[in-house]
Amino acid sequence: LPITWYRSLDQIGSKPGFTAYIAHEFLDALPVHKFVKSPSGQWREVLIDCDKSGELRYIIANNQTPASKLFIDPSVQSDNLEVCPQSALVMDQVIARFSRKNPGCFLVCDYGHDDQKANRDTFRAFKEHEMWDPLREPGTADLTADVDFGYLKRHIKEKATVFGT
Repeated sequence: LPITWYRSLDQIGSKPGFTAYIAHEFLDALPVHKFVKSPSGQWREVLIDCDKSGELRYIIANNQTPASKLFIDPSVQSDNLEVCPQSALVMDQVIARFSRKNPGCFLVCDYGHDDQKANRDTFRAFKEHEMWDPLREPGTADLTADVDFGYLKRHIKEKATVFGT
């Protein structure tokens, strides 16, 4: 069978009939927003900055950022949070392609969790099959963060049927 590579879902034509989408270790590679809860209980975004020597470092925003206002579910019970709004957009794009004339399924295989109470910092990097500092030598390592399947299930619950975690 011929194999065709696309840069976005918009480039894929639509033909009547069943379509299966498969995402294997795809969603974990999308960018995340990292947040921590401040001592006062406010969510603050974790940002990346350069120190005086030019080395990258993490800093915590002094105030709320647009991301901390838009992406955090108030019911979250943890002190650390990662949100990947782009993963929800990908799910929306795939689901929008399905209809009675064009039924389908979307199989997602990835590392992740399904727990709003997860208190995790899962953002990490791998280089040559070893853990690597994500801020060291940008562009030379694979970056990843666990997929929040609970977030995705809540996002699409009215649009699609979900099986598994």
